[in-house]
Amino acid sequence: MSYNVKKEKQDAIPARKEFRTFEDLEVYQVARDFRKKMYGVARGLPNFEKYDLGSQIRRAAVSLTNNIAEGHGRYHFADQVR
Repeated sequence: MSYNVKKEKQDAIPARKEFRTFEDLEVYQVARDFRKKMYGVARGLPNFEKYDLGSQIRRAAVSLTNNIAEGHGRYHFADQVR
């Protein structure tokens, strides 16, 4: 079995990636995809669950991306003040 894996030098220091906005963060991009999937789940609920459980699912998914953005803003702002 062959895997296409690039081997890097063990002594090499990985390049640090610059993040300008929270939207550049991989965790935010994954959370955004998760939010889209959860909206689909909420849409697929039976009618009697759409308003209670569906609303809770949507709010939780939005909260996830909002918390990432807020946390990045705090870090970024504190870093700029110094």
